[in-house]
Amino acid sequence: MLTYHWASTMRYRLGNSTAKSFYTENTVFPSAGMWGSCEMISSHCVSMAIGTNNANHSDWGLEVARMYLNHRIDAKRMTPSMTCSLADWKNNTDALFVGSDSQAQVSVRAAHDDGYVYLLAERLDDVLTDGDECVFYIAGDAGYPSVSVRAGLRSVLEVIVNSSVSSRTAADVSSVKYSSVTAAGGQITELAIPKWLFSCPEDAVRVNVVLRNNDGDGTIEDTMSGTSVSQIATWKKVVLK
Repeated sequence: MLTYHWASTMRYRLGNSTAKSFYTENTVFPSAGMWGSCEMISSHCVSMAIGTNNANHSDWGLEVARMYLNHRIDAKRMTPSMTCSLADWKNNTDALFVGSDSQAQVSVRAAHDDGYVYLLAERLDDVLTDGDECVFYIAGDAGYPSVSVRAGLRSVLEVIVNSSVSSRTAADVSSVKYSSVTAAGGQITELAIPKWLFSCPEDAVRVNVVLRNNDGDGTIEDTMSGTSVSQIATWKKVVLK
């Protein structure tokens, strides 16, 4: 992120992964000001502040904002082999990322065909234990019903169908196809979630991911900044291409 002042206004541009190209200019605060600052809170969150004053320089103030990187990804139409082969996904590289509260992190890619939504989770983890899990949440872009899939290192542990915030029904874990392999520095997991399980729409879904890491001294939960498991509107949008 590049931040700067121009015409007494704090502005920013998001950059690419090499910081060699920067995109459209955006403004943060409506007020004119000076002495702006930007501080990283997490990989998806920054805090910004600017000093403000009136025309007579007699009424100083401070404006503060917390900003979240809220991006969507595309799920290309494809049918992977369900062998955790990265070659299946070589032309499907959009990903969501979780990982700031512990040493573990995970990136999640999505695809779909007529029957399933597929998720590929690449977990980087120095210490794999039986307490390590990921919970994947998926719903239509408009909301309920939703499905949560709790996946361990060797199998799907739980599948829950939610017709509302307070209505939860356990589904057969075998309804979700599962595959995993141990990889250098962690594990790769591939899931196939039936579209009928959550009345999947044709255009877009919402996805959230909770990463659970246990290195032997308790479980640490992590998720994407700005999301809430109970609020589907905060989950990341995935467009079905």
